[in-house]
Amino acid sequence: MPYRIEEVDSIFEVRVWDPTSALEVLHAITELARRDPRKERCDLWSFDTNLFLSLTEYPGMVRETASLCGKDFVGNRSAILVYKGLQEAVAEMYQSEAAGKLPFEIGVFTSREDAIRWLKDGARST
Repeated sequence: MPYRIEEVDSIFEVRVWDPTSALEVLHAITELARRDPRKERCDLWSFDTNLFLSLTEYPGMVRETASLCGKDFVGNRSAILVYKGLQEAVAEMYQSEAAGKLPFEIGVFTSREDAIRWLKDGARST
């Protein structure tokens, strides 16, 4: 798989590299849900690659992600760190699709510092 999940300063960081697809992102989401089923920690998704996602894949990705959220779900924030331009637009489209459909907030950033600050400022305590 073209990703790695690490714990960094009480945040799960998912680093994604190489060209990736919706299915590979869903594998990473499932692995993260296995490690933190209640989403008690915030997570930072760092994409060092181009995403190959079509608009028709977003609803399925959101549904699959929502299916991993149990009744005792805490739902801390998720930040997506991308390059400016097309990759940023792709992430913002996913953010828009997920808004109101997932029980947690998603932010899109091009600055790691801004992403970390946003995660820490909005972290829910368990």
